[in-house]
Amino acid sequence: MKYVRAFFRFLFDFFVGDTPELFVLGLAVLAISGTLIHTLKSQALVIVLLPLMVFLGVVGSVLLERRRKHR
Repeated sequence: MKYVRAFFRFLFDFFVGDTPELFVLGLAVLAISGTLIHTLKSQALVIVLLPLMVFLGVVGSVLLERRRKHR
């Protein structure tokens, strides 16, 4: 059981790490993309929106971190 617990601690640290908002962003982007593909049956919209959602999320994360550092 000790090794299983250590493995899950490693997974948590690997995926979440220091920025849990990026982990949540990744899950949200995947969920939104999957929902759009399933409901609209169009990959073209997702191909355009996926990089845009990731870019905006990363920019938002950087701005949030910059605001935290300046306090």
